[in-house]
Amino acid sequence: RRHASVQAMEPLELLEIRRDLLDELVAAHPGVARTLRTFYRERLLQTLLATAPFFGKLSAKERAAIAERFRPRRFGRGAQIIEEGAPGGGLYLILVGEVDVVRVAKDGAIVKLGTLGEGSYFGEMSLLRGGVASATVKATRMTEAVQLPPRDFYEMASQHPVLWEELRNEAEKRELANHAILAGEARKSDTFYLV
Repeated sequence: RRHASVQAMEPLELLEIRRDLLDELVAAHPGVARTLRTFYRERLLQTLLATAPFFGKLSAKERAAIAERFRPRRFGRGAQIIEEGAPGGGLYLILVGEVDVVRVAKDGAIVKLGTLGEGSYFGEMSLLRGGVASATVKATRMTEAVQLPPRDFYEMASQHPVLWEELRNEAEKRELANHAILAGEARKSDTFYLV
């Protein structure tokens, strides 16, 4: 499915490669598929960085430099990406797919805090605290994400203090909402989760 709409702002000419022709190209030249997948991931990452609220205060040049530090990751259905109580592993942005975020409550019950889809991020809580993950994150279907490792995250945050502040503010809101979910005072949310 499409991730965005495209509107012509002035008269233009476009070239289109039909799907059946593209399938033929990929069959004859497998490298075409790899190149297209790489281009697709990079394009999605650029879009996410341009639209994510905490990256919004950075210039396009700064966002491009940050994008180079992200590493592509692919997770099959059911794959555990982050484990509650273990080191988080970095900041993740979901390009394609979906994950569930769950946490063990005080009574031992597993509580689903939310489901995150394309364009969402997770992993910031453990990075901001410098500790372990507060929840488990599992892929509900094949999921492609990009990961900013902890060392790169801290270096990036030190170079762009506004980014640290934006993430911290967002994390505080999410933490409050998660406590409400765990206490049974609120419904599960797609937006708030502890990781």
